[in-house]
Amino acid sequence: MKSSNELQTCIIVGAGMAGLLAAKTLQSEGIETLVLDKGRGLGGRLATRRIENGVFDHGAQFLKTSNKRFQDVVRELLIKKVAGEWFNGTLGFPDITNLQGRPHYIGLTGMTGIAKYLAQDLTIHKQVRITSIKQKGSVWKLLTDKGTSYKAASVLMTPPIPQTLSLLDPAILSAGANNRELLESIVYKPNIAVMALLNGPSALPVPGVLRLEDGPLSWMADNNRKGISPKGTALTLHASHDFSVSNWQMGDGEIARHLLTTAGTWIGSEIINVQVHRWLYSRVANPLQAKNLVLQQVPILLLAGDAFGGGDLEGAALSGLSAADVLLNWFDELGYRRRIGDLGVAGN
Repeated sequence: MKSSNELQTCIIVGAGMAGLLAAKTLQSEGIETLVLDKGRGLGGRLATRRIENGVFDHGAQFLKTSNKRFQDVVRELLIKKVAGEWFNGTLGFPDITNLQGRPHYIGLTGMTGIAKYLAQDLTIHKQVRITSIKQKGSVWKLLTDKGTSYKAASVLMTPPIPQTLSLLDPAILSAGANNRELLESIVYKPNIAVMALLNGPSALPVPGVLRLEDGPLSWMADNNRKGISPKGTALTLHASHDFSVSNWQMGDGEIARHLLTTAGTWIGSEIINVQVHRWLYSRVANPLQAKNLVLQQVPILLLAGDAFGGGDLEGAALSGLSAADVLLNWFDELGYRRRIGDLGVAGN
């Protein structure tokens, strides 16, 4: 493992689904990769929180698959008992319809468990906040808010696009035709999540999910019935898009009261603890069809994540995998030797 002041072969910014799968793929091919993330944990929207004896998935609620490459990823998670099936059906209003629909998969210990599994054997520096990315000769230099820096021969950016744009040198964006306009056109939907711990069972029927079409509440899930919170009834509530936008600045207590009141009789038991989490970049409204975007070829810098290829977790996964393919081809063209411990340019 290289120290942070050495030239890195590849730096991936963001330890969500796209970044972790890209890093895992590159490492399996002998490309030493360093992942940087500003958070204390891993996974991005693969987020699980513990409150007392309750366990809450408060970000992404499940995985669905339609693409064979992502199906292979999920199959590995199932074999390793990292993931399991929550229910098989189509989410209707207010509950599940069409029980012959696609399986909905979850992390068996919570969605964060999927991220932790994918992160095994990867080199990840957490709580690293990048403030700028600039080209210095034939490499990229990434500066942090603590005044430290990283150097890399290649960089893959997977954060939400507005965050990525704030880090890049404007010259990088102006090099390609309409890159800035294209990226600035991507719109993210915010979401407010409420986590409520109950002193008894909820009134949600098995498998513990309720989807609402109108009003301030769009989603309820009972994490006990889901199987990840065996010692406590832990409800996750997601606000609707309109409510989230209109009440983003509202206090946590008022938000919780409003959404829990809306949930009404579905709660079923006394509420003993509540927390609120705001997802500023919850979902991409208009993802690009391309699975990644190369902003510069030499040294290579490219973008991936849920803004590409679908906007959901499967899209983010396929985006990360496709970005890894691009990087592997780039390393081959430059004569990089795919062997851990000997990753310099051939001839050096």
